Amino acid sequence: MNVNHGAIREHTQAGTCGSLNCSIPRGGPREGGGLIWNQRTFYELLRVMVRGQRWLEIGCGRLVKSPELARVREKFGEAFYVGMDIDRPSLIGRRDRVVEADAVALPFPDSYFGVVSADMVFEHLSDPAQVLRECWRVLGEDGVVIIHTSCASHYLLTMGRGLSHFMSNNAYRRAVAKFTGRREEDIFPTWYRVNTRARLAKAIESAGFKAGMVALTETPNRPAWLMRWLPHSIKSSLLAVYFKCPPPPPLVRQIHESRAEHSPVDRQ
Repeated sequence: MNVNHGAIREHTQAGTCGSLNCSIPRGGPREGGGLIWNQRTFYELLRVMVRGQRWLEIGCGRLVKSPELARVREKFGEAFYVGMDIDRPSLIGRRDRVVEADAVALPFPDSYFGVVSADMVFEHLSDPAQVLRECWRVLGEDGVVIIHTSCASHYLLTMGRGLSHFMSNNAYRRAVAKFTGRREEDIFPTWYRVNTRARLAKAIESAGFKAGMVALTETPNRPAWLMRWLPHSIKSSLLAVYFKCPPPPPLVRQIHESRAEHSPVDRQ
């Protein structure tokens, strides 16, 4: 298969929805003053899936700054990585293989990648169905798409949407940047077109993927007493893993073992 690298710059059943109980015991892992366990779960899953694979990351953005996540990233062992983002400023300073492009029309040949991933991107997509069709197109027969995205029913997002009705766009962006510790220029519009378990599963299956699941991964927010009593559906993000074709049983076992290893279930 011919690819212009210079242009790139250098058996779960379909529809199954589950819950990854990634609850953090009090005093759990922290990085930069904030808990990031749901991100760690996503990274550990990627570590299992991308080894030896051609991997496309949609919405790669800026380089990972968390030392904890960076340590996991070093162990990925992918054969070939391409990061893609529509926002040019987000790619400035990156020295890995990145391309500026829109995910609704991926500039890659059919069946080229083994893994396509997106981390906190799908909430920003106005046409996620088309992006998923493109993911299916560029994946090989044994390819897998891994999506980590916001859950529209999360209590903080619900509060934010309420506040946005009473604030100007600039004021709301400043407030979000201050609350999350992100740059204002990194706060992008959100659509939440497929950001429930049922909608995301339906959209992925409609794109042609044959087997997989959408799970809830608890976001480690504070205060701890409130997190203890809130239902998972309003304190979690969504993690979807779908295969173009049903995976072999050994791979399914490997995924479940990795998930169990990095997902503590006991509360203190």
